[in-house]
Amino acid sequence: MVCREHTHYIDLEWNGLVSYNPDNLSLKYRKKALADKKKRKIIRWAGGAKPCQKPDHEGAVEWWDVARQTPYYEQILYTKHFAIPARGNEQENH
Repeated sequence: MVCREHTHYIDLEWNGLVSYNPDNLSLKYRKKALADKKKRKIIRWAGGAKPCQKPDHEGAVEWWDVARQTPYYEQILYTKHFAIPARGNEQENH
């Protein structure tokens, strides 16, 4: 976290990455990332695959558990079922 000239590094448990290649991390960072993975408070899906798209994806069980508790759950299911494209991605029919 950066505020003006001050930088404060937060624990990785607050920035839990999913679907990263641990071989791309330094040994020190890799050990910390793997240890913090067990106690993460926030999960960030930074890669292309998202748990709402791939039910076998790491963290998908947690994602769907939380999704069920939101007022948007039915909308998520509807969108997934009918595969509605995101705005701007519509294809014109000619």
